[in-house]
Amino acid sequence: MNAILRRDLLLDILRVGIVAAVSTIATNVAIAIATGYAGAAGYTTQTVFAPHAGAFTHRKQALSISLQLIDFMRVQHLQTNPPPAFWYDGIRYPPLNGIQSTYLWGITWIGREMPHLTKPDKRLLEARRPPNIILLCGNPRCAGGPSVLRRAGYRTDFRARALLQSHGEHYWAVAYALPKFKIVSPDILWYKNFTAPFVSAAAGTTIAQTTFARGLPSGWSSSGPLRRKGAMSELVTSSHPWAYELQGPTTTLPAGSYRVYVRGRVVRGGLDVGVLDAGANKWIQQRMYWSHQHGFAQGWMSTPFRLTEKTEVKLIFSNWTPKPASSVWDLGELRLARSG
Repeated sequence: MNAILRRDLLLDILRVGIVAAVSTIATNVAIAIATGYAGAAGYTTQTVFAPHAGAFTHRKQALSISLQLIDFMRVQHLQTNPPPAFWYDGIRYPPLNGIQSTYLWGITWIGREMPHLTKPDKRLLEARRPPNIILLCGNPRCAGGPSVLRRAGYRTDFRARALLQSHGEHYWAVAYALPKFKIVSPDILWYKNFTAPFVSAAAGTTIAQTTFARGLPSGWSSSGPLRRKGAMSELVTSSHPWAYELQGPTTTLPAGSYRVYVRGRVVRGGLDVGVLDAGANKWIQQRMYWSHQHGFAQGWMSTPFRLTEKTEVKLIFSNWTPKPASSVWDLGELRLARSG
């Protein structure tokens, strides 16, 4: 079982009673959480956490420094998911084992022999992919640990440093980001996995052309007002994912290959440029675009589609977002062209 020290619980305990009572209670909590289970555990746990001479003072120091470590992690936004990794020298500085146990000892450390980065340490790093690594050190240079990481192929970007000290005992907590294991949010993955590329130029024979520069075109309907914005118009969508925000008139097209071209920009969120079979009420083709794509200024958003028979189609712009949120689009020109 790993030890987890909760800051709010510890602070409540530390507020109770007079100073002498506080010291006794806090020490007992430290014993119970950080070391007390050692007697019933295996040899490794006992060697790391078992009581020793002068344990009362050491536990007070460890408790105080643990609270400081929690504050440091919280203030610097290091309590991430996936969790950070810890690296330290638990042989030379045994109290660091108890202090680091505030973040699930044995689950979040990748090594306890800093600056020696062993093959098992590297395997843990690759398996856990921590976005940040926190070095717990006896001095600000951390025994050259950052250089060791860089030589092993792990670029380190400095984030924060703090001195943790109590009753003459002191350690350094030094945090680095590991760009190799950068956190990618589910929303970003949603967009990146499905965005379509731009096309550099509109091709084929143009059979319909529409401009949004002067507002909502004739025959079109919109979920909200289009506001003039230079040579384009801005539309702020509803917050409903996949909602139809802008719909064109129904148009009958003969069999053939076609492509919809849209000049504009997704300012926030996403845009689904879809072609609907109006009679069957089902999609013929869709292409999605995201605000973080590069190329809006030079390229066209485009949706190709093919009809095997004469079909009534409708062009629909939908709010492409993984969760309830509005998107913002700047819309300029639309062309419908026949290809080939």
